[in-house]
Amino acid sequence: MSPTITEIIYELDQADVLVGVSSFCLYPKMACSKPNVGTALTPDLESILKLKPTRIYSQKMENSALSKKASKLNLKVENLEFDSFEDIIESIEKLGRDLGATSKAKELTIALEKGFSQLGDLDKKGSFLAVIDVVEKMGHVSRVLVAETDTFYSDLISQIGMKNYVSGKGGYRSLTIEELLKKDLTFFLFSPKKSQKAELLNTELKRFKKNEIKIYSFEENYAVIPGPRLILLIDDLIKVLK
Repeated sequence: MSPTITEIIYELDQADVLVGVSSFCLYPKMACSKPNVGTALTPDLESILKLKPTRIYSQKMENSALSKKASKLNLKVENLEFDSFEDIIESIEKLGRDLGATSKAKELTIALEKGFSQLGDLDKKGSFLAVIDVVEKMGHVSRVLVAETDTFYSDLISQIGMKNYVSGKGGYRSLTIEELLKKDLTFFLFSPKKSQKAELLNTELKRFKKNEIKIYSFEENYAVIPGPRLILLIDDLIKVLK
């Protein structure tokens, strides 16, 4: 019941056991041919019951309607965590064990851990912001959603040697643009290409005469999916920061 879990199952070569996917699943393309069963927040329980799954995998989140309703229908839901880099590794390993694909899961985690280790060779300094969303209001940036220290985004960039400007362990925090201009920072923007968030943020920083601030933008769809394709994001980080 999440794009991340769907991608992992396909990478484990276990697509045959997958009977349904969430509304957000777009990769791989063949996953789109599977029945759509909604999301963890808005599950289509009627469709789920028709498919008669023996187990449902979902991404752990607060106030999940799926977990609350599934228990009443005797449906088994496994909630997997993908908040930190360590969570991602552990969830891939668990799916590998559950689906009888431990060797393939090991291949995936070894590749991710190798890439993560290579980030440490960059040895960069300074403070950073991992920007996940930019909220526009009347043509200007109203608020910016940034990743706190307990997220995989923070793990990746901290591994480079930089320090997350936003401390705390609440996952993500919304800040005003003024709050982000109090100190020299490097911005890492993770947002789908079609959203044009990078252009909006660049324009706003120029308006505040902050042309010296660096913005590294990662706009491929895998930049927001904490699964096996995270290795592609790691490669992108290495390329732009070398």
